[in-house]
Amino acid sequence: MSDARQNDEVEPFVAYRLEGNKMDFALRPLADGGQALALFLSPEAARDFLDETGSPLPWRIVQPVKRDLMKILEECWEAGIRHAVLDTQQPDRPILFDLFEVLQADRAAGGQDLD
Repeated sequence: MSDARQNDEVEPFVAYRLEGNKMDFALRPLADGGQALALFLSPEAARDFLDETGSPLPWRIVQPVKRDLMKILEECWEAGIRHAVLDTQQPDRPILFDLFEVLQADRAAGGQDLD
């Protein structure tokens, strides 16, 4: 498929909650037993996902700028989360991203070091 939008960068929403001094991001279970950072195309999709999880703590939904998103991805990588899943709002059609590949591509394109 040669949809011109495929080359556009996605500007996803993320959901997080504060647990003490720590930010806890919404995660989605993977078939292999691991977990992935949950990314969403809209705040409504994020809210629907969070409603399904039934978490008692309040969640915040934000659309981070690219630099902040890259920091979130790096934090997840450092915490052992190796993937992110974009909810495309189509059943059984999520998009799986390898965080290492995304972070490397950002650095190769001139993104800032996230140390």
